Amino acid sequence: MFFYTAYPNDAQRCAVAEALVAKHPCLKEPGSFNGIYGWQVSLKYKCGNYRTKRKALGSTELLINSLRNKSSDERKAAKNVKKPKRAEVNYLPSHPHGETDDTLENLRLDLIAAHQTKDSVRSTNDMMARTYSWRRQEVITKSPGVAEFKERWPALFEPFQVNEEFRRCTAVSLEATFMSQLDKYTPKLLELFSAKGGATGQRIKKLLMDLIQDPSATTVKKRDVTLRCLFEYMGESGQELISDYCGAAETIVHEDLKIKNMSIYVCREPDAVGIIIEGIPVLTNLGNLAKACCFLLGLTYALNLEYPSKLSKTFEVFQRLFVGLDTLRPKPSPKFMTLKNKLLA
Repeated sequence: MFFYTAYPNDAQRCAVAEALVAKHPCLKEPGSFNGIYGWQVSLKYKCGNYRTKRKALGSTELLINSLRNKSSDERKAAKNVKKPKRAEVNYLPSHPHGETDDTLENLRLDLIAAHQTKDSVRSTNDMMARTYSWRRQEVITKSPGVAEFKERWPALFEPFQVNEEFRRCTAVSLEATFMSQLDKYTPKLLELFSAKGGATGQRIKKLLMDLIQDPSATTVKKRDVTLRCLFEYMGESGQELISDYCGAAETIVHEDLKIKNMSIYVCREPDAVGIIIEGIPVLTNLGNLAKACCFLLGLTYALNLEYPSKLSKTFEVFQRLFVGLDTLRPKPSPKFMTLKNKLLA
């Protein structure tokens, strides 16, 4: 169990207990911890004891939550526990064998030099992979601002590396999975959007006019319209995240979006799509809205960011439906389950 997560929740422990009892039916008999529930409770304590032993051996993911490593105002066992919350399989890994903080910091400096000289993608990616544990330690323990982190790790803020960082963190291919699942569900989603009534339905129908007037719309256009409608369908406003403009992207970034915490800008003339986090342009020239939403999800993992509170349900769809992560924990929202059930009906 620890191989998958250091902090299994009730649903995960229950699944293991059910598999255990199914494999060994004798464990259902009286005196065997009272069946599945008894084994679930037993596993809870076993996991706690195992975490204590692993902490003594120096497990990075557990040491970060020890009382001595917490600030003076948070020295309570259950306060501000740093642990995977969105199915990260490599949330806070230990350094590779033979590496220390000093050697990885020196490698980070070499990485900056390689990035500035536009060294080969392969060598840059190798250095990014080797420094992953050092980067995660910095992101999770220090929670640096985006501007500071971009200055220290400039190579991360490219589409290829966002894909790679997401794969290192979750073992899932970000862009390929996101786009394939979006395309898979687009026909059914458009049916649901068209059937939506009320004020929400009226807003969605205005967004769908682009597709109605253009029956031969490209896949890229269908993706963009589907995502814009998805925000409305989930009871949220796409304008909280997406800003449409006609003008120079450089002017927009410096004038209008620097006050926004998280935003996607879409410029029609000239075509330019990019992502802003904490007023800093982190990715530019992405080409279309679907890519921007995909990479924004990747950046929330890479930078250990919370989802925007006013868009949490839409991001839940991105995470659970489009990349298939964390379908059990925490409990899915009723809005998401309603959508999922309609899609699978």
